[in-house]
Parts: sequence; C-alpha cells; structure tokens
Amino acid sequence: LIKSLLLQGLSKVFGAVQGVVLHCLPRSYETMKWPRSAVLLMAVLAVRSVALEQAEEECDGTPPDAETNNRAERRLDPASWADGYDIYNCPPVPPRGYPQQWSARHVLGQWHANSTEIPETIHQGLCILDATTDHDTAMRYLEKDMPFIVRNNPEFLATAQRWNQPGYIDNMLGDTNYPTHKSKDFKFKYWVREKNPPEGWTEPTEVLRIPYRDYMALADETANATDPHYYMYAEGHWSLSKENVRWPVFEELPQFKPDRFDLYQELFNQDTQKLHCKFGMAGNMAVSHFDSHRNTIVLLKGRRRYLLADPTQCPKYQLHEGNHPSLRHTRLDWTELMMNGGIDDEKQLQMNEVVMQPGDVLILPSYWFHSIIGLTHDSAQCNSWSAGTMTYKGIIGSCGTFWKEN
Repeated sequence: LIKSLLLQGLSKVFGAVQGVVLHCLPRSYETMKWPRSAVLLMAVLAVRSVALEQAEEECDGTPPDAETNNRAERRLDPASWADGYDIYNCPPVPPRGYPQQWSARHVLGQWHANSTEIPETIHQGLCILDATTDHDTAMRYLEKDMPFIVRNNPEFLATAQRWNQPGYIDNMLGDTNYPTHKSKDFKFKYWVREKNPPEGWTEPTEVLRIPYRDYMALADETANATDPHYYMYAEGHWSLSKENVRWPVFEELPQFKPDRFDLYQELFNQDTQKLHCKFGMAGNMAVSHFDSHRNTIVLLKGRRRYLLADPTQCPKYQLHEGNHPSLRHTRLDWTELMMNGGIDDEKQLQMNEVVMQPGDVLILPSYWFHSIIGLTHDSAQCNSWSAGTMTYKGIIGSCGTFWKEN
C-alpha cells in the first residue's frame, strides 16, 4: 500500500513538473514528440534546481490550464453598472437595448480619459462570453451584428503566454523596421497624406521607422504625460498561393489566416489577408474612429481600455469629412472636454467601455466607434478585418461624407 501511494505521488509530481517544463519551452518545441525519458530528465533537473512553485514563477507564465488562467484574469475585472443583464452570464440572444450605453459625461466623469487607474466599477455594456462553453451564444450575437468579448480561447491564451515571456516579441520581430508614430503628448490620430489637405492642417504625429527593441527603449524613457509618446504599427500579409507574401507573425495567430472560417475570421475565397499589430505604452490614446469592416481584436500583452459607441452616435461625434487626412476620426478630444467644464448633457453623447486583458478578443461590428487607451507600460494587440456588414452602413452614410475606404 505504501509503495503504491509513493508511486502515485511520484506520478503526480512528474505530471505537474512535466507540464511546467513543457509550458516554459519555446513554441517550436511544443509540437515535437519528446521521449518520456528526456522529459523526465528535464523534470528531475528542474526539481533539483528550484521548487515547483519557483519553476512556475520563473517561466513568467501561467500553468497550461486555460480555466485557471481565466479565473486569475477575472479576479482583476471591475464590476459593471449594466442593468438588466449580467455581463459575465449573458442571455443566449442579445437582450433589448444591448449593449447598454451611458452618457459620455458619466463615463468620462468617473474615469478620466488620461487616467490609467482602473476603478472598481466601470460602465461596461459588452457581454463576456467563454470560448469553450458559449460558442453558440457568441455566434448568435455575431449574427445580430453586436459587439462582445470572447475569453478563454486556448489558442489565444497560449499566444498571450508566449508574448509575455521576456524577449519573445523582440526575437519574433527581429531587426525589421516598423512605422512608429511619435506624438508630442499621448494622443494618436491616424492619418494619410493627402494632395490637398485642409488649410492649416499639420501632421498630428511624426512617423519613425525603427525595430521593436528601439521602440521599447523610447518607451522606457517616457515618464510623464507631457513627454513624447510612441505607438508602433507592425503589419503584414499572408497569402495562400504566394509563399513570399507570408508575414511570420501569422504563425503566432493562425486563426487569422485566410483559409480559416469561424467566429474570428469570415472572408470567402480570400487568398491574401492582412494582420495589424499595435504596440503601445501607458496613457497612449488612439482617437475615436470607425472602420468599415468587422474588426476582430485580440489583446496579447498588458491591458487596454476601449471606449465604444454604436453608429447612431455619429452625428454627435463631429467626424472629419471629405478629403481630410484623418477621415472617419472624431474632432472631439475627451481630455480637453472634461477639463473645460465637461460634456454638455444636452448632446446626449452615449458610450460604454471595457477593459481588455491578455487573451481577450473583442468582436466589433463594422462602423462602431472605438477609442483605445493603454493602461500598462507595455501592451500589444493584433487585429484583422473580416467581412464588412451592411447593418449600420446607411446610418453612417446619412451622417456625413466619410465614404473613402482606407
């Protein structure tokens, strides 16, 4: 009996240590069929060098248990002011009035746009659905063209775990130079150079081309909100037919390859797909705008706050129109509005918000407004545009002349 118990105990220790060892290995080793003796030898060496708890801590990851990882993330989630439904236990179809929105005065009055401190309760109206248990519900919300968060997708969680290992992103992106926008403060407004820009217009950011490690060195030097801030845009394509048009980062997120058709990607007969990855620092604020395609956004490192609004808010958003270099973007400045007496309640500008954490996926329909604020020193997200939907096109079209597709 004692011998049997000892063998069972050793077996559990071996299994636990083996899981930690394999979890800490680079991704290229995960698909290899390691001999049990080799894994056992590594496990024994790990036990001799540090305790099992220390091994888990040193690999700076989470045990390869998606449910455990998900529980740890949820402990960091603030509560929501939402009435009528529980954002963590949503009904099988979008409830009436979903997603709930509040006046911008209340949202930004409680949590200022230039603050990175997360309150205990926020104005979150989006449902958080579990990828492993709520897939059918997620598909129904998708069919209704509603925004929502997907959590606990094992593939995205695994990518997030890798990206949070020291040096991983640097090694992945290497010496390639990527566009990095430099703002004189912390506000970033996308722009494209036009032949005849409006009189008096100046480029809102300076564009550098530097590798990721140089971007991080600049980020480390940024100490105050008044210092220049930096935002790196890395992007590339993946072609099914042309091997020379394949950005290696797609291997980190195969869900976005053009041969996939599921909740996260739904482009028919697509040979080439584009992937956008953005790396930012605490306090960075991307000005509110809309995209004409459905947006699937996965956060892989750090935390970010999203301020969201449905397309009916378009007339109140004071968007740039016509041939403006920042077409589809608002002229409103959340920080200045709140510092100069707040937002007039009579305008009834509505919005909601969500705090995204590593592994979270935001499904955002076409034409929904979104502004992104970095909450941590180093954050990273990747997104892919999927099929555009017509649900809100008429609303945006009647609001102004923003119809040049970028």
